[in-house]
Amino acid sequence: MRRVAALAVAPALTVALAMGSSLSAGHASGTAGDEGAQRPQILTAEAPSAPVMGRTVAPRRAKGSLTLASIGKRNVPLHHVGTTKGGDVAVPADVSSVGWWKGSASFGSKEGSSIIAGHVSDTSDSPGALYELTKVKKGDRIVWRQGGKKKVFKVTKKTLTPRTGQLPERIWRLAGPRTINLVSCAKKVTSEGGFFHYTHNITITAKLVKKGKR
Repeated sequence: MRRVAALAVAPALTVALAMGSSLSAGHASGTAGDEGAQRPQILTAEAPSAPVMGRTVAPRRAKGSLTLASIGKRNVPLHHVGTTKGGDVAVPADVSSVGWWKGSASFGSKEGSSIIAGHVSDTSDSPGALYELTKVKKGDRIVWRQGGKKKVFKVTKKTLTPRTGQLPERIWRLAGPRTINLVSCAKKVTSEGGFFHYTHNITITAKLVKKGKR
């Protein structure tokens, strides 16, 4: 049966920098921006000219790894991704890996939110890096390893939002509690003929509880 799968971070989920704004080096390192500064915006699917979160890029060597033992995902390759020339948030082309967006808090940041996006499946509906992310529960651990160090995060929130809506405001913080936010697609709908799409996005938020060496 022929199937066509949507990317984990689907074309309907769009991210763009507000007109005239940019992500400075301070932002990339996790330093809070000026109070009142415009944050990256989530645009709805009705904006056809909007940049898209979900455009893929050929990954270089992974910079780190992510482990979600509760759903059987261990040492998932983690790449550093930015935005494409068109202003789209890049996602690794390899569906078995995830991407940390450089516009969010970095691994070494002491505060703020890191955004990590990945795919649910490939175009043949084979499982991607964040397959079964919806099964993650409060209290589950997420381990981010990089540069010989590791940070352990405890899941505190799980949010489902329509793909035509906006992601939770909490993911854009560059100050405050140290957290990570995993973003992917959820609620697959299969139509006649085996074609399918996702109607929602899922955001998993986890707070830092431990750090140290590998």
